Amino acid sequence: MLKTLKLVVIWVLVASAHQRGNNHKMDCTKRERLHAVRDGILQARDWHANERASRPSVAEWYAGRSVFITGGSGFLGRVLIELLLRSCPDIGPIYLLMRSKKGVDPKDRLGVLLDVPLFDRLRAEQPAALSKVRTVPGDIEAPSLGLSDADRQLLCAEVSVVFHVAASVRFDDPLQKALRTNLQSTKDIVQLARDMPRLKVLVHVSTAYSYTNQNPIEEHVYSNTLDWRRALQLAELPAKDQKAIDFLGPKLRGPQPNTYTFTKGLAEHLVQEASRDLPIIIVRPSIVVTSHSDPLPGWIDNLNGAAGIVVANLKGVMRYVNVNLDMALDSVPVDVATKLIVLASWSKGLGLQLSDEQVDVVNATVGTDFGLNFSEAAHLQHKHGVDYKVPYPGSLRPPSLRYEPCPVLYALLHFYHHLVFAFVVDLLARALGQKPRALGLYRKLAIGMQSIAPFMREFTFIMKNQRTLQEMIHPSDLKTLDFLEIYNGRDSEEQMVATMVNQMRGVLLYTLKEEFNVEKNSARLRRLGWVLRAYHSVMALLFFGIVAVLYKVISYSGDAARWT
Repeated sequence: MLKTLKLVVIWVLVASAHQRGNNHKMDCTKRERLHAVRDGILQARDWHANERASRPSVAEWYAGRSVFITGGSGFLGRVLIELLLRSCPDIGPIYLLMRSKKGVDPKDRLGVLLDVPLFDRLRAEQPAALSKVRTVPGDIEAPSLGLSDADRQLLCAEVSVVFHVAASVRFDDPLQKALRTNLQSTKDIVQLARDMPRLKVLVHVSTAYSYTNQNPIEEHVYSNTLDWRRALQLAELPAKDQKAIDFLGPKLRGPQPNTYTFTKGLAEHLVQEASRDLPIIIVRPSIVVTSHSDPLPGWIDNLNGAAGIVVANLKGVMRYVNVNLDMALDSVPVDVATKLIVLASWSKGLGLQLSDEQVDVVNATVGTDFGLNFSEAAHLQHKHGVDYKVPYPGSLRPPSLRYEPCPVLYALLHFYHHLVFAFVVDLLARALGQKPRALGLYRKLAIGMQSIAPFMREFTFIMKNQRTLQEMIHPSDLKTLDFLEIYNGRDSEEQMVATMVNQMRGVLLYTLKEEFNVEKNSARLRRLGWVLRAYHSVMALLFFGIVAVLYKVISYSGDAARWT
């Protein structure tokens, strides 16, 4: 028995160590490939310098044009608004589709929407620019977007650029709700666009993960398992049929992992068909993360995706994640994504064709060479003490996120560092007369990690059209819309650490709105460190005590059996 146990332990450790391999090394070939891409873009710009200069710049093209945006109150939408206003000073009114929320009128919501650090630079440089932002009451889940006749007439008379950014990004939405939000709203936007005589371009913001069954993912619309018209018929069925629809959902989705990717893929098909008579371009961002530098580093206003993991780490909640250490996720900074969206609108508005496809698709991704794989991230975190550079004042214990590739070893670590810890915290909470929350928190965390599991693998995104956009950028737009600086992100460990720190600092400052006091918060973390050591010591004594008792019980039982 002991021999078998030893073999199992050795196998677990070897399997875990196998993936760690060169855990301490950074991949220099990625830096070289990034530099090659950057140099290729710069060279192409030089070759086509006269052609680039002969076209109107983005700022010139947008002068006097009115814009309509859905999803303007979201993370991507707000950054898009700021970029349009700052890079196109002569732009016309920007109309935002916005619904009342918690009894707050859209106009009142607009004031809150714009009163954030994201717009500080714009307020300083162009104080009057924000007055161009106006609200149009409506709701993407309502029939015909919930627009009044007067507002619809206003938009049709004035607007020449439409950005359809709004979507439900929840992976667990019931199929009917996801269809109404992501597909029906797209149909309504297309119909509205058809009634706009001044329309120059409709930009449909999709997701790079619309077709997770494909790899590599190229810049074209793939086939789907269900026609979008039949899918909309499901959305129109009465509420009493929702359970039956949800039951059939997995079969209808086919290879798609959830209702989000499924409905976004269907929407692309709808848009592709509409492109026969409308100037449409599709932009597909990957995992959108904090801003790289523009208009400020680290901007974020939500805890979705990677930001949620950052918070779970800073709070000391999440200690281990089961991942392939060699895997790098494609995480695009929000400022890079919005610059590509604006460039895509400009190119389509000028009538430029990026490909031979029926509808141009731009993968707003940065490639896995830009992002760190988990091995590299672990190396930087531990070598440079990244987690301690942004100490969170409300931590349960000092942050120490580690990546474990072996499922068996991860299960053991998860049991001790997450579940046992949560049980102890809840016991203390009950003893102090407080409501126990820790186990529930870890349950939610587990559900969240399970929902993103289909995306926790490395995808290869083809970025030919994106490169073309970068190559054709007008010389006068380089200051506001160029993002070649990201290709220098691997030039030194210091730069990579600075990027990681900016991401964590952004979550702390802008989303959690916590005080950024390194000295004060670090002192608290040091005290928590001593408490944690005491906790581990007590747990070790308890464990060995239980083992000793069990050993004595087993020995006594064996002796008793022999005597009888």
